[in-house]
Amino acid sequence: MGAWSFLIVAVGGFVGGVIRYVLTSVMGTLWGIATANSVACFLVGAASTHGALNLVVTTGIAAALSTWPALAAELGRELHERRYFLFAFYLAANLALGHVAAFIGSQLAVPW
Repeated sequence: MGAWSFLIVAVGGFVGGVIRYVLTSVMGTLWGIATANSVACFLVGAASTHGALNLVVTTGIAAALSTWPALAAELGRELHERRYFLFAFYLAANLALGHVAAFIGSQLAVPW
């Protein structure tokens, strides 16, 4: 990986991290995490057909934007609090939204 690739990924990671912070600050933890993960999945689907754009979007922005460890922590909290319905709903909603967002992104992507 060249120096430019490293810089592109670093800038993308910074952008994704800032977006994630804003989403969770504005929307709260549960909705912010779900939104961040869905947007990241959409971006991966949309950028999957583009070479250089794929690098900055998937490895940089989407990787920093997605919050799967935070999702796991929230799910663990719901289990610990014995809120099983919320646990199941939140897990299913995150997985479904992520898959739908990635599919929509891939359908909207225009190959170069």
